Amino acid sequence: MMAFKSFLFLLGLILVVSLNSCDAFTKTFCGQVQGRQKVFFDSVNTVYKDRLVLSQVPCYPGYLRADLKTNIESKDLDSIEVAYNRLFGFTELFVYDQDKNLIRGSTGSM
Repeated sequence: MMAFKSFLFLLGLILVVSLNSCDAFTKTFCGQVQGRQKVFFDSVNTVYKDRLVLSQVPCYPGYLRADLKTNIESKDLDSIEVAYNRLFGFTELFVYDQDKNLIRGSTGSM
């Protein structure tokens, strides 16, 4: 019986550690934004710091994610997407509102 409890404890510990390391796994195997793309994201996030956070979808370099902090005009989002497309090639922009609901884009293509 003691061995079974030890096994369950070890299994639970492995589960907790693996769930906590999911972000590290993604960063290790999918990479982080670097170079000109990092400069682009940093620039957009500085200009729109009170309105949105722009990031690349982990493991999907052709997709951008904008998490809105407040309402923003569609033309501003269009401008960000067009600027990124001109610099780095085609991308799809997903926009999430303050409640994390997808309000622009479709994840069906992923």
